[in-house]
Amino acid sequence: MSAIDIRGLGKHYAGTDVLRQVDLTIDEGEFIVLVGPSGCGKSTLLRIIAGLEDISEGELYIGGLLSNAVKARARNVAMVFQSYALYPHMTVEENIGFALKVAGLSKAERHRRVRDVARSLGLENLLQRKPKALSGGQRQRVAIGRAIVRHPKVFLMDEPLSNLDAKLRVEMRAEMRALHSRLGVTTVYVTHDQVEALTLGTRVAVLRPIGESGNTNVQQFATPTELFERPHNVFVAGFMGSPPMNILLARLVRRGGALEISMGDIVIALPQAMQSQALADAAGRADGYIVIGVRPADIGVAPPGGVAFNTRITDMEMLGDHSSVSFSARTPAVPFDFDFTAKDVYTSLLGGSSLTKISARLEGRLRLRANDEVSLAIDPARIYFFDAQTGLALGNP
Repeated sequence: MSAIDIRGLGKHYAGTDVLRQVDLTIDEGEFIVLVGPSGCGKSTLLRIIAGLEDISEGELYIGGLLSNAVKARARNVAMVFQSYALYPHMTVEENIGFALKVAGLSKAERHRRVRDVARSLGLENLLQRKPKALSGGQRQRVAIGRAIVRHPKVFLMDEPLSNLDAKLRVEMRAEMRALHSRLGVTTVYVTHDQVEALTLGTRVAVLRPIGESGNTNVQQFATPTELFERPHNVFVAGFMGSPPMNILLARLVRRGGALEISMGDIVIALPQAMQSQALADAAGRADGYIVIGVRPADIGVAPPGGVAFNTRITDMEMLGDHSSVSFSARTPAVPFDFDFTAKDVYTSLLGGSSLTKISARLEGRLRLRANDEVSLAIDPARIYFFDAQTGLALGNP
């Protein structure tokens, strides 16, 4: 039996769709991450599961029970908020045990369960402190402990790490993974951070605002590896990954018996093994346009004798064991939120010929500066292809 089953779910506010035709099946014990830009409906979906928002259409099952009309307090779910929401006048022990007190558990039972949770979260020595005497990470642990102590069927977490500094976020991510592994409770976690999504989720649902996404917010629901290596469309490709994938418009042309990608001064011959029927069909169209995606890590300094192109560095950042550089190509960039169904905008985009910034991640401590010329190469086997009319993936690696 699935822990949560969402079927055809929709949510409207004053006639405006926020969620449309959302279908997700979440298995027992999974750690599911909802990720996407602001306005994509991820927090709204979480609040619907919690019972804090009504459903406009569709069905929500929790533990096999139709829960559309079930009150929040009867759903046996626990929510952790971004703002911690701790009671400032209560101690850590009182904050963690408050829900148990309301539920009528004995003082001895409350004390036992609070101590068990505090031990698992490293809060044993802080039980008599009040929130103002805690660090941000400690407050977040208390908020998580308050959820754990109830023994819920489902944890719901709404950007719980967003108020922490970068170093503490990394530490808390590791703690969250260890906690989930130990407890095995189904978790639905909302974030806008792609790195958080890829490192925490057993599966990740990538959402997009309904005004841009057509029939449904959910663009892809898959494992982190599948999202990163086999994105379903341009939006997923451009959104997942840091730094983001370069999304570019190019021509796919046939020269002799081979296919080539042409982007102004950059020409990349495709190996025979990559020349699928889908790419051959794209090359056979009148315009020959195709959208390609290249991750910065798949652009490198050209090896001697390798297929390369010369370019001028426009910006460079030294980042320890690698350098992040930018250069330009005479091809229009395709924004990952571009609506491929808007033919007038699409035609305008095809007509563009301005220089586009492309990012590369070059390994090693290269002594490069802005305006330096460098010979670079793109690994053709790591190029992603998308239909220039629909934005859907075509034979990606």
